[in-house]
Order: sequence, then structure tokens, then C-alpha cells
Amino acid sequence: MTVRRTAGAVIAGWHQEPVVKRTEESSRSMLQRVVAAALADAGLRAGDVDGLAVSGFPLAPDTAVDLAAACGLRPGWLASAEPGGSGGLGALAAACDAVRSGTASVVVCAAADRTDTASLAGINAGFN
Repeated sequence: MTVRRTAGAVIAGWHQEPVVKRTEESSRSMLQRVVAAALADAGLRAGDVDGLAVSGFPLAPDTAVDLAAACGLRPGWLASAEPGGSGGLGALAAACDAVRSGTASVVVCAAADRTDTASLAGINAGFN
């Protein structure tokens, strides 16, 4: 693993799942797997983590707090970006800010987008 330094923040581990067109798996299940694999890649344990930045589309009915608990994390810093898609980039930027400011020292960033026809119709119905 190559460690990349960016003005005080370090990307120490990562994981990417293959893109699938259709799945019945929940966003929470995908995110749990991604968090575990990213921690393993970085050589870290859940107890080493003091921050979590998560983005999911849709993350509901779960929340970032639910995901942290499901992954065995006890973060003192937490960020959640609900829009999905590019929301993961915002979560990454927030995590870098948290590390640079000293608010957190080890932050896991996780994102997953999962949309089926029914949930997308429900989301679209909520737009103006």
C-alpha cells in the first residue's frame, strides 16, 4: 500500500466493490463490507478509528450512527452526506478537514449507492 499525504491528511487504505446493475443487497450491508475491507487494507482495527464519513443513496432507513455501530466503530467525529453520487467526495473533504484540524485522527470514508425502481420513484416523488 502506498501512503499518500495531502496537507496533513493521509489515505492509508481503500477498497472498491465491483459495480453491479441490480442487487437486493442493502446499502448498509455494502457499506459494512467496504469499511471492513478498507480497514484491513490499511492494517487498522475498528478500535483505531475515531471518525466516520459516510455517503449513501439511499442510506435510509439507516443513519451514519447505525452504520458506525454495525461496523463496531465508536467515532467521536461523524459526517453524513445523503445525496449519494458525488456526496462521497464531500465526505472525503470533510474527513480531511477533521484530520487537519485535529478533531479526528483516523477517519473511515465509505460510500455506496443502491437504487431500485421503487425506491427511485419514491425519491423522485419528493422533489419539487
